[in-house]
Amino acid sequence: MTIGPDFAIGAKYQICVVWARGPTGYDGTRQQPPPLSLITEDRMACLGYTCIGTNDFDHALGFYDPFFAAMGGKRLMPTPNGILYALESGAAIMVVRPYDGERATPGNGTMLAFRVAERREVAALHALALSLGGSCAGAPGPRAEWGEFAYLRDLDGNKLAIFHRPQKAA
Repeated sequence: MTIGPDFAIGAKYQICVVWARGPTGYDGTRQQPPPLSLITEDRMACLGYTCIGTNDFDHALGFYDPFFAAMGGKRLMPTPNGILYALESGAAIMVVRPYDGERATPGNGTMLAFRVAERREVAALHALALSLGGSCAGAPGPRAEWGEFAYLRDLDGNKLAIFHRPQKAA
């Protein structure tokens, strides 16, 4: 289903942009995003992949191989500057050496959040990441009505979140 000139709906992914059009519609009129309760699959545009930069590629793979494997992920293919992983949810994540040859630095305000199927996975994945050399950026626990969350930083300081949000009964 096409929802605009640049977006098409495919498989259901966990990393999604919840409002594809932004504040201005394709016809140029001002539009407000719908309330979260009204967002449906046909109003979501899914990211193709995202990249995480590293300064120590082999060390980073030692972190991400078991971390992504714990989420049903696996190495999909090598790229000229990195490795592309595919997660069971359909998300694709590339661990890369920066293309410009400069040092990789964590983005201020940048975070990747991974949704998991079971609440217990939040604490288990957080503990796994810490055992692999990651650092705690927020202990596992409930975050208001949003669900169970945990925050961490990988070996290069990139911020990651793991969360479980129960599905609402129909």
